[in-house]
Amino acid sequence: MTADAWILMGLGAAVIVVGGVAVLALVRFRQLCSTAGSFVCGMRRRPEDRWHTGVAHYGVSELSWWRGQSLAFRPAQQWSRRRLQITAHISLESAGRADLVLVQCRYGEGSVELTLSESAYPGFASWLESSPPDDRGTVV
Repeated sequence: MTADAWILMGLGAAVIVVGGVAVLALVRFRQLCSTAGSFVCGMRRRPEDRWHTGVAHYGVSELSWWRGQSLAFRPAQQWSRRRLQITAHISLESAGRADLVLVQCRYGEGSVELTLSESAYPGFASWLESSPPDDRGTVV
């Protein structure tokens, strides 16, 4: 076999691997988005950080967030429902994105900012407000 044939075979194998990974990432993202209680959500820890696109999912006691461009089986971030508080929500209409809202949250001593669709915000706020009462101090 000539050197050119080996190069073409290697290039073909690389294209197949890259295409396979891209298909897996797309299937994973669609599966995360189709789960009940999920919504597309951008996230950053601090205002100077860059935005990361992903999918958030409401759990019973936490909000889980997966990166959109990852094949990880576990969420990249999880926030306890009891410690997460909305401090502000701002329409991004002035930035040309009337369909998005910026949600600033306090989490313990830190903070996190989320961008989600205008239609997903009421569900997020309702999920936080409907948290079950804390059972500490309850006498049985």
